[in-house]
Amino acid sequence: MSRLRKFKSRKKFILLTKMIAVFYLATFSFSYLTSGTGAYFNDGKTNKHVIQAGEWWDQSELEFIGKPTQNVKACPPTDISVQIKNNGFTMIGPTEYEIYYSENGNPKNNGEKIAAWSIDPIKEGGITTLSFHAEKVGSYTFKALQRPGYKNDEKSRHEIWSEKVMVKCMEKAEEDKQDERNIEDKSEENNDSEKTNAAKDNQSKDEQKNSEKIVENSADKTDNGSSDPTGKTESKENDETKTDKNESSGEQSTSKDQKQKPNAKQTESAVNEEVDKDE
Repeated sequence: MSRLRKFKSRKKFILLTKMIAVFYLATFSFSYLTSGTGAYFNDGKTNKHVIQAGEWWDQSELEFIGKPTQNVKACPPTDISVQIKNNGFTMIGPTEYEIYYSENGNPKNNGEKIAAWSIDPIKEGGITTLSFHAEKVGSYTFKALQRPGYKNDEKSRHEIWSEKVMVKCMEKAEEDKQDERNIEDKSEENNDSEKTNAAKDNQSKDEQKNSEKIVENSADKTDNGSSDPTGKTESKENDETKTDKNESSGEQSTSKDQKQKPNAKQTESAVNEEVDKDE
């Protein structure tokens, strides 16, 4: 009986020792696995922090792909948009863009900044559309900034400009053109009326001259109608008309006579001088 008890007690001791060993082994394994996972995640966070600091360029390269000028034929308010492409590697973070406006001219040179937003990361070869709600007629342009450290330049941010977007209200333009056409039509009507009035004045003057000629011709015909076939009466009538003309121009003849009298005196004095010289 004593040997059997000793065997049972030894078996219990061995089983208890195995259980303690398994417990310590499991605890050690769990603590080892936990410490290794923490180190892995800490290393990942540290690397991510270094990239976000902007010490390295992500090799992205942005470019606007629109035409030099974009015409939007609509009355404000209206939406305008441009497209930007990433010709480099995928962006690891966002960048900024601004919008400039000018009523006349190029907004890039003399425009004012009216808005600013951010561009979400664009994948390699991807294209993104930038939009804006325009409320005025005029010219707009977009300015975008390359990612920090572009071409390893950490001091400055490189900028790119989009095409010029011109917003034109066609209704207003048509109204302006119609007003110009109305003004031109009115000026043409005024010119035509002036020409017609001038033509009427010239026509009235010509008619008056023609009527005067007709009266003179009729008077001459009446005088010629009373002449005989021999033509003697015509000479008499011509003499009578001449006398009538002389009578009507009596004042002119008297003035001529007054002018001729001093001429006669001068001739007499000239004759007397010649006679004296001959003597």
